[in-house]
Amino acid sequence: MSFDVWWRVPSFWSDTLAPDYSPNPADSRLGMTDADADLLSASEQARQIGLNVTLTPKFLVGPTPSLSGSSWRGDYRPPHPAAFFSQYQSMVDHYADLARQAGVSTFFVGSEMSDSIDFTDSWRQIVSSARQHFGGPVGYEVDWRRPAQFSWGDAVDVIALSAYFPLSNAAHPTLRQLEAGWHSYRYPGQRGSQDAFASVAALAQRWGKPIIFGDVGYRASTYPAREPSQNASHPADPKAQYLAYRALLDTFARQSWWGGVMWWAWNDVSERSPESKPAEKLIGVQCATAGEGFPDDTQGTLVPAACPSLAVAAVGASRGAKGLPAEIALGMFALALLAMVGAVVLLRTAVRRAARAQASSPSMPFPATGEL
Repeated sequence: MSFDVWWRVPSFWSDTLAPDYSPNPADSRLGMTDADADLLSASEQARQIGLNVTLTPKFLVGPTPSLSGSSWRGDYRPPHPAAFFSQYQSMVDHYADLARQAGVSTFFVGSEMSDSIDFTDSWRQIVSSARQHFGGPVGYEVDWRRPAQFSWGDAVDVIALSAYFPLSNAAHPTLRQLEAGWHSYRYPGQRGSQDAFASVAALAQRWGKPIIFGDVGYRASTYPAREPSQNASHPADPKAQYLAYRALLDTFARQSWWGGVMWWAWNDVSERSPESKPAEKLIGVQCATAGEGFPDDTQGTLVPAACPSLAVAAVGASRGAKGLPAEIALGMFALALLAMVGAVVLLRTAVRRAARAQASSPSMPFPATGEL
């Protein structure tokens, strides 16, 4: 199980990074920063039922008291980098200590900080400092739009990638079209095309480490793969979601450098959730090859084929959702053993005061550098 813990930067013109605790202790939903005691308690609960735990500190930008009203950290570039990264390192060190106390398996120093990923010296210092506080594997999640700009992959043990690559502009894309889209997709109005598969493969080859899809999902609606990261409303089409899931697995499951996928999001309030839909059949499925392991329709019975790498776990809660009881979140997962590294694919979520799930995507622990 992976936990995200959230802090806040007041605005894009601010260097201040601070926790956002609830002003009303009786209603923790008003704040978005989980108390250390809650994180320790939830980690212990997860470990008691045999789950490994990962932890990722994150932040949102903006003054509003809800996750949905804030701005994405990937668009934030600190006006005074030294001042900001000093505070960011303090945050990371604090949670690295907490990760050690909680028996966390893997600690992520950040996620999708696209506009500040080029402060290489600062990031190397943050990773180095985190290692002084946490003895296990340390990782970072790269934004899918800028994998080539990630220049310090040698500093971490685990590389995750959000994988919201557009694959097809069709309202009802076929499986063949979606699979082809991983290798060649053309944005409307543009001449050139992108090769998402090559981009992911290059990231793996560059750093010599397995690549995890730490965050990806598709809506159960028409145009499922035109803008996968967006939540535009379209008519329902559960089969389209299923085919998008399957195309991803068909494309990557047999790649030796691929470490698995974490689907966003199990209990999302939008059409993105696979719960009680055909795509749910693919949660935890081991691998996919055309005509082997997956049914050609959305109603068939799955008999997973044997293969060297495995897929995935469902997500505990949608981005910004609060108030989900932990016992429900813990019940909504599918485990898969990762044969290539002997790890466990786990849920990512965050907890409220009563260990309630918050926002995120799953992750998985990996051995330290040199042990793969």
